[in-house]
Amino acid sequence: MRFNAKTVLLMRGTGDVHACHQLMEFDRTLLETIGGELIVLSSQAQGDAKDCEIAIRLQNNPPRE
Repeated sequence: MRFNAKTVLLMRGTGDVHACHQLMEFDRTLLETIGGELIVLSSQAQGDAKDCEIAIRLQNNPPRE
């Protein structure tokens, strides 16, 4: 499942993708405990992006084309 997170984050446009990765660690860990996986496909920290694109899937399940 893919979705766009439109909440304005403080790191928007900073180029600090590592900070975004750290911020999502709680969410990744939470999903792992129930057998899921969270993948950040694009971040607001990148360039002039206005939202984040996120994918959630079952662990060890290849993405659908």
